[in-house]
Amino acid sequence: MEWVERYRDKKIECMSRDEMSALQSERLVKQVAHVYNNVAFYNKKMKELGISYDNDLELIKNIQSHTSELQRLVYEMIEARKVANRIEDQRSKAIEYHDKVAVFLGQIRDHIDRMEEVIDDQLWPLPKYRELLFIR
Repeated sequence: MEWVERYRDKKIECMSRDEMSALQSERLVKQVAHVYNNVAFYNKKMKELGISYDNDLELIKNIQSHTSELQRLVYEMIEARKVANRIEDQRSKAIEYHDKVAVFLGQIRDHIDRMEEVIDDQLWPLPKYRELLFIR
């Protein structure tokens, strides 16, 4: 089975923003409960940080803030790409990509890394960065 078949869902790709937001929130609540109740490592970490299942709302808000920030950054990066793609001179286009588009990649990566730390492997739909290092 190819990776596209395993990870691509046409229904999700075609959802409205409102439907996507509702789906994300639903999955997030399930994920937080699952992590707290079933993943000893994260349960221990949450307890060390003073996070209990009773106050998982704060964790959810934290993850939602990362999700919102990711959406904003991706939108801004796409807009910056649109501007860069209108430039005809290849050198100027490359400079624009370097100066205005590539700056978003590190910020996006930072938010994804933080989310990967608290979301269980079984519920994270894509390979995590650390897993990509070992794919052949």
